[in-house]
Amino acid sequence: IDEVINIIRSSYDDAKERGFDSIVLAIETDTEQTYSINDTEDGFQCDEFDYYFQDLDSIAETLFRNCAKINLHFHPLTITFWV
Repeated sequence: IDEVINIIRSSYDDAKERGFDSIVLAIETDTEQTYSINDTEDGFQCDEFDYYFQDLDSIAETLFRNCAKINLHFHPLTITFWV
């Protein structure tokens, strides 16, 4: 799980370093399901949840654990960011 969180955080940090202020991280799974983590004024948000997270690590871990419960696996190398 730490590896996935580090990859998500690294992708986000890369987008911030490039100067983007509206970031959406797209995370693909082995079933071609894509989850998006949005950086909003209210915090980090994912359509999978009805609430916001205050930090990226918390939302990444929660999404990872929820996917693991239904036997989905992330393809960390396919994490991309949209602006």
